[in-house]
Amino acid sequence: MPEPPWKQLRSGDARKGYASVYLSDDLARYPVRGITKVGDNKSDPNIETMTYGLCSTCEATMRTSVVERGIADIFFICNPRGEGRSLTGRYEIGWFAEGPLHRDNQKDYALAAVSARFIDPIPIEGIDQPARSALSTGFRQIKILEPDVRNQLRSLVDDLPDRTDQYIQEVRRLEAFASYHTKFHYPSWQRDEPWTLDDAERYLRKTGKKIADETRNESPSGRWRCVECGATITNVARLKACPACGELATLEAVSQGA
Repeated sequence: MPEPPWKQLRSGDARKGYASVYLSDDLARYPVRGITKVGDNKSDPNIETMTYGLCSTCEATMRTSVVERGIADIFFICNPRGEGRSLTGRYEIGWFAEGPLHRDNQKDYALAAVSARFIDPIPIEGIDQPARSALSTGFRQIKILEPDVRNQLRSLVDDLPDRTDQYIQEVRRLEAFASYHTKFHYPSWQRDEPWTLDDAERYLRKTGKKIADETRNESPSGRWRCVECGATITNVARLKACPACGELATLEAVSQGA
């Protein structure tokens, strides 16, 4: 078990699962997250560390529900190169921790998996019922899955060859591509190295600095201002740390025309 501040996920709706849609990279051989997306580099699902929400603000509602309801299984879906939604893998969540944006009126949990398994993408239309219907309708980004669907998908993923190592190799290839063209693995973060579990020490600590009074994940202008150092950051989604000064939870959205 990871050391504090990680806590063990309590079993609750353990028989249910979550479907989570992520943006895949059009340059990828295996459909990993959108690492090379300009102005909005993606860090989740962070396959290489088996975490979700450690350094990003994506799907905060789902992460909160996972913790509060004890739903362990997350099944990942993407639309590789616009060819239609496909199932790519799963996490089994075992631990969680409060992130730097955690407030009374805003939950921010990082999730860590006990196991992860990614596969050759399976088009949703090729999956047997009832999972096909469950993954085809009624949601844009996340959806709770009933026990029969969760069991079906878990068996399907676990019975196919494990391609997790190939996904991680593809993450590294795209990071190198981004670094060659921008000097950063992740330009949005101004980060010139891969993500590792050592980042938990930074992103899960409490900050003693001024904290932004901000609950939004997206800025109408695509810009954010740091209340600590005053820097203006361009990115579609809010970042947990200011790329300029490195302080946590200090970015506020800049309104259109400001």
